[in-house]
Amino acid sequence: MEKIAFGSDVIIAKVVTMILDLKSPGRMTSTYINAQKTWMQLARFEGLLAVALLLAAETAGAQDSLDTCWAQSDDRVALGQCLEDLQVKTLEEMNRSYDAAAAVLQELDAITGRPTSDGQTSERALEQSQKAFELYRDLDCQVERLQAASGTGAQDFFLSCWISRTSDRTAVLLGLAGGEVGVPLPGTQWRAEDIEGQGVMDNSQSTLVFETESKVVGEAGCNRYFGPVEIKDNTLTFNKFATTQKACPEAVMDQEQKFLAALSKAASYSFTHGLLLLLDESGTPILRFSPAQN
Repeated sequence: MEKIAFGSDVIIAKVVTMILDLKSPGRMTSTYINAQKTWMQLARFEGLLAVALLLAAETAGAQDSLDTCWAQSDDRVALGQCLEDLQVKTLEEMNRSYDAAAAVLQELDAITGRPTSDGQTSERALEQSQKAFELYRDLDCQVERLQAASGTGAQDFFLSCWISRTSDRTAVLLGLAGGEVGVPLPGTQWRAEDIEGQGVMDNSQSTLVFETESKVVGEAGCNRYFGPVEIKDNTLTFNKFATTQKACPEAVMDQEQKFLAALSKAASYSFTHGLLLLLDESGTPILRFSPAQN
């Protein structure tokens, strides 16, 4: 089986050809087979991790969104709107799961010394397997649309398929991320375990408390701090903090300054195995927190 370089002109041409083929019902079966082959070629090119993820995504179960929306809709217009709303929600959940899984694999790459001499990393394999999954999902659900008889809501069947496939993929990504994705930050409390790879002092705790969706407080190490925060999807931005003005031993003050400086650089967050990671703009983890008792 030939290898395909994802993002190349070859794969773009194949995608375009498949989509055009789908416009011809007589060629639907061959197009479906080609979509499957392309999906597997991309997965095989990326290695065992990609194959495992994609096969799991294909076989996992999901709730029938079409039945769900039928049960709560009064007419076809409401049904369509319900499916579209579910599609948006499902996509957001998958994106959060993907970001969390990527953060886990980034840590794995750092531990195992990747990238290797050929430039491969597990995070890169995940990225390419995700693109391969999205290609296969869209074409596979096109088949569902074309199998529906005229006037029976072909678009509804497409959306239901799309939601189901995406939900299955989210479950796979959630497993990679340790099952901790999408936890709302407001109302949670965290204790720092690591500050920019340098650990923390045993006798000085730095904490982060999300009092509301727009305000954080905590112990920086010596002084208490508080300030505004902006949270959207998996991104967050801390604005200027106000602190108390106590004096502590030099080592404690040094950790406090590093902690506050790291917070100011945070651009996004993710969860892994019950821990909260704050990442900088490049996606590098700069703070790791464990849950703190209320």
